[in-house]
Amino acid sequence: MGIRTGELEEGNNKLQREVAERKKTQAELQQNVVQLERFNRLATGRELRMAEIKYEVNDLLAQLGRAQKYKDITDGSEAPLTAEQRSDRR
Repeated sequence: MGIRTGELEEGNNKLQREVAERKKTQAELQQNVVQLERFNRLATGRELRMAEIKYEVNDLLAQLGRAQKYKDITDGSEAPLTAEQRSDRR
């Protein structure tokens, strides 16, 4: 019985180490997901702001009777949303 008990304890210890390692890996992956989500929000916000600025530049140039500087900002159906409009939709 002593040998079998030792084997069981060794197996149990090994499983506990594996569980601890998996929990650590899962926590690291979750942290990576949080960082990627934050980056995505920042990058998307930046791109939306860039489209907004380009639209404003084109609008100001049109008011001055000059040619647009930026082409194909949107599909042409509407101007990009302003920051205020985007925050109103949340």
